[in-house]
Amino acid sequence: MKYGWTAILLITGIAGDASAASFDCAKASLPIEKTICADPALSKADEALAAAWRASLAASLDKPALRNDQGEWLRGRTGNASELTSAYRERIDALNDLAGKWSAMPRVFAVDDLKKTCFVTPEADASSTCQVDESGKVEGDDKLFYQLRSFHDGDLRTSGGAVVFEAPSLTPLVGAYGDSAHYDRPKVVTPPVGTLLWIPGYLEGTGNFSAEQLYAWRDGSWQDIDIDSWKAEMARRLSGGLYVAKGIFPDYRAMTAATPIWRPIDGNCCPTAGRAVVRLGLKDRRLTITDMRVTLGRAAAEAQ
Repeated sequence: MKYGWTAILLITGIAGDASAASFDCAKASLPIEKTICADPALSKADEALAAAWRASLAASLDKPALRNDQGEWLRGRTGNASELTSAYRERIDALNDLAGKWSAMPRVFAVDDLKKTCFVTPEADASSTCQVDESGKVEGDDKLFYQLRSFHDGDLRTSGGAVVFEAPSLTPLVGAYGDSAHYDRPKVVTPPVGTLLWIPGYLEGTGNFSAEQLYAWRDGSWQDIDIDSWKAEMARRLSGGLYVAKGIFPDYRAMTAATPIWRPIDGNCCPTAGRAVVRLGLKDRRLTITDMRVTLGRAAAEAQ
């Protein structure tokens, strides 16, 4: 999944001057920022959106998905001040509705219920049928439990999800959900960068793209980590049109990742350019590349 971090920082930034925008209008440089600052109603709507966003983010268990969704909405904003004000009102209503639904979710679960009762989160399709696939203790932490779920439309599996709970009252802490997603047992791992909660996951399809989530234990809580921006940095480092066509699944115990590399003429099935091996670090709630080595050639691309 991809985060719109620049856009997110805009909407969650420190409130600016008396114009009431959610950012400092004295520093506005983008056309959308100037449009917001030039219109009092839109400026106030931007501030209200920032408040609705913060409330929704605080209530949500699936913060990575919400950040992604908000980033896409922010990047898609178009129109004049009147059209934008209307779009802002709709988005504010949607975020407030989502915050209300998350806040209404049960905050205590019984161990026995994990085996038979789905913890259905607000983003799930209400018309689908939820099935508990697996539950138990999280590997690496006896205080954490998990539930893996799948959602079905008749015989068709449409989506999947995972929720992690904290004992003794089994309070839900974090959750993952995605269309065509499959999740595996969550794990707590302790690489040199600190204690991490890892929810493995992938999306159906030939690309086998990642749906996993990663959280770091900081300041007494699990904080979600941006696990996508480093992939964009890797793409920028590749030259000659070389690229990565499928999902990358790091080993968070070792903080390393490896992937074949494709040439522009390669089919999706068969990379021939080589292989990249990356060492990862953690900074400011995002994964970073601390080292990247590329070995060219078909043999490297086909190596396991």
